[in-house]
Amino acid sequence: MKMLPLFQLLALLVVVLACSKHRSEVVIRGDIKDLPAGELLLRDLGTWRTIDSVQVVDGTFTFSIPADSVPQPRLVMLSHRDSLGIITLLTFKTGKIHKGKPTTVDVFMLEDGLQISGSYAGSYKIHDNVHGMKQYLTVTSGRQTMVMYNDTANFPMVKKISQLKELVSRHPYSYYYLYELERRVGRLDNDQFFTVFNRFEEEVKESPTGRELRQYVESRNSKKLDFATVLPDIHQQPKAVLDKDAAIHVVVLWASWCGPCRREIPQLKRVYQAYSGNKAFRMVSISIDESTQAWEKAVAQEQMPWDQLLMTAEAKTYARELFSFDRAVPVTLFIDGKGKLIRKMVGYDEGSQAVYDSIITRSLIQQPVVSLR
Repeated sequence: MKMLPLFQLLALLVVVLACSKHRSEVVIRGDIKDLPAGELLLRDLGTWRTIDSVQVVDGTFTFSIPADSVPQPRLVMLSHRDSLGIITLLTFKTGKIHKGKPTTVDVFMLEDGLQISGSYAGSYKIHDNVHGMKQYLTVTSGRQTMVMYNDTANFPMVKKISQLKELVSRHPYSYYYLYELERRVGRLDNDQFFTVFNRFEEEVKESPTGRELRQYVESRNSKKLDFATVLPDIHQQPKAVLDKDAAIHVVVLWASWCGPCRREIPQLKRVYQAYSGNKAFRMVSISIDESTQAWEKAVAQEQMPWDQLLMTAEAKTYARELFSFDRAVPVTLFIDGKGKLIRKMVGYDEGSQAVYDSIITRSLIQQPVVSLR
C-alpha cells in the first residue's frame, strides 16, 4: 500500500477539520426513559416559533436542523405534546446551586452535539393544557449551554467592567455572554461596552447579533427624539411624533397584546377629551407590535381619536435613545415644547390620572384647561 506524502496528509487533515467545523446539520439527540409517545417541539425562546418537531420513539429522539438556518446559537425551549394535546415543558438541571439544590431552567442553547438524558416521572398542571415535569433532565456536551448552566458568577448581575471582561476572556466563544451584554448595553457607555465586547472571539463579534450590537453602539449617540422623528400612521403615511406648536406632548408606548395597555385606554380617552381643544396639547400612541394586522385590528376596536403610529424596525433598534424605552409597556412620556422629557411613567395605575392632570396643567398654565378632577 502506497503511503501519501506528508504534505498531502496535512492537506487532507485540514479539509477534514474544516468539514467538521462547518457541519451541514445541527444535531440534538435525547434519551428520556419512560417519556410517553408523542411529539417534541423545539421552539425559539424569543418568538415562540417552532423550529422543528420530531416523534418520540421509546423515549429517544433526534433533531437534525439545517446548519444554515442557525447562523448562531440561540436560546430555545423543548416541549412534549401527547396524543391528547397536553404540552409538557421540559426542564433541565444546571450546575448552579441555590439553598443546597441545583437550579433549573427550561431553556438551552441551540447548538450541535447536545445530548439530553433523564427519566420521565409524570407531570403537574400549570394551566389549561400546559404541564411541567416533576423530574428534571440533564443536558451534556454543548459548550455554549455549559457556559450558561455553570455561570456561578451570575454574569447578568455583575456590575464591575473588569469582572465582565475577565469572564468573557475565559469563554470568548460564549453567545450566552453576548446576549446578556446585549440586554445591558443601555447601561454601559461606549468605552465600557467595547472593553468587554472586544474580548470575544472574532466569530462571535462578526455574528449577526455581534455586528448589529456594534453598529448600534457606534451610532446610538446620534439618535434622539426630535421634531424630525417620523413614524408611519394607520394609513402608512409618515407622521411627526412631536409638534413644534405643542407645549406638552403625551407619548404613549403600547401593544395590542398588552392587557394593561388596553385597560389604560379609557383613561387616556378622558385625558384627550379634556385637553384636545387646546392647540398646545399633543397626544400620540406608538405601538411596538410586530404584527401590523394585530395593531390595525386593535386600533379599529379601541377607536382612539388621537394619532396612532407604529414603531419601525429601525426605531425599535434605537428605542432607548428615542423613547427611554426599556422593553416594558405601557409607557407614558411627557415631553415639553422643546422636545425635552419631563416625566416617564411605566405601567398602568388607575390613580395616575391625577398625575397626568398635574403635569399637563403646569405645561399649559397660560392656556385655558379643563381639570380632570
